[in-house]
Amino acid sequence: METRHFHPRLTLALFLSCSLVLLRGGIAGAQDTSTSGIPACESCRIEVLQTVTAGSPGDPEIFGDYTFGVVRLSDGRIYAPGATANVLMVFDQGGSFLHTLGQPGPGPEEFTMIVGLKRMPGDSLLVLQPGRFSVFSGTESFARSAPFRLNSAPALSVGPGGNLLYSRWLESPAGEQKQFHILDSSFDPIFSFGDVSPQEQELCGRCATRPAAWSTGKPDHFWSVRPNQYEIELYHKEGRRVRRIQVEGSPWFEPWTKERDGDRGATAFEGSRSTRWGERPIPYFSSIHEDADGLLWLSAVVPASDWKPFRGDVPSMMGVNDVPPELQEYLKTATETVIEVVDPDAAQVLASIRTGRVLSLLDGQTYRTFDQDESGFIRLQLFEAHLRGRH
Repeated sequence: METRHFHPRLTLALFLSCSLVLLRGGIAGAQDTSTSGIPACESCRIEVLQTVTAGSPGDPEIFGDYTFGVVRLSDGRIYAPGATANVLMVFDQGGSFLHTLGQPGPGPEEFTMIVGLKRMPGDSLLVLQPGRFSVFSGTESFARSAPFRLNSAPALSVGPGGNLLYSRWLESPAGEQKQFHILDSSFDPIFSFGDVSPQEQELCGRCATRPAAWSTGKPDHFWSVRPNQYEIELYHKEGRRVRRIQVEGSPWFEPWTKERDGDRGATAFEGSRSTRWGERPIPYFSSIHEDADGLLWLSAVVPASDWKPFRGDVPSMMGVNDVPPELQEYLKTATETVIEVVDPDAAQVLASIRTGRVLSLLDGQTYRTFDQDESGFIRLQLFEAHLRGRH
């Protein structure tokens, strides 16, 4: 009979190696965490204060009904498209009008229709147009222009080190729909991951763009939240999911899987779609951001606390200028934004607040909205959010 001898040191090394593999597997599994949606910090509260108002009737350019993209540079200058969407308005940090940038036209330094703005590393300004992007330096000098093949400015996230992420459904070279796409400096996908099921494509059009933001404390990582599920995920840019936090029992967010005809009616107008405006709007996450302390700031658009269904008559076919006044008023008040702070290390919700209006993330903990007065004039308003009472 064959006798086998085991070296003690080799046996110990093999045991430690196998234990490490199992431990790593356990750690990986432990990264999937469930937590309560009820805030765990009794003393914590979120304070939202208005800080800046920009735009006045005497300015050479004014805001229009639809403004795509607002950017603030490090010195506080604010950039936003004018009503014609073919020129940029520039305001100082206090909201006073300074001048315009660019002019209408198809040239490299001209704009046909501005559909998005992004702040780039080095305080440069990225201007997105259908089929083209332009970059201006922080001193507003033209740098470059090239074709832009993507179609959604909100899905583009710029990291502190220059990492670029596009978090919208896009077909990979293999013909498969993917959720996340790492881009090169020309905004072309170089790596895609995150499978999208046919069922999700059919039932959840709003899921096409998933809110995402690069981590400020974990290089080459980004956070993401599903629009229709309170599920926060941390990914490495190589496609590895390293963390998932499932928040359950939120008092203001109810997960859903299927959109109805009226689900998007309260926050966005679709020109040729017959919509049942009487249905309660569904909640959806609109942004996520990691602050300098590693806390996650999430915002979601939800039915207003005093929401009531719209009872007026709505034409089945109408253009933007055909929206009845009573429906316009309904659209202003049907939804509001909830801001919530999550500690990902402790996997705890710390605090949340209903803001009473729809706000969009500008940068950091700064949010923006457009306010229309009784005369119809539109102003840009900025709000700063602060977490108070955390010891």
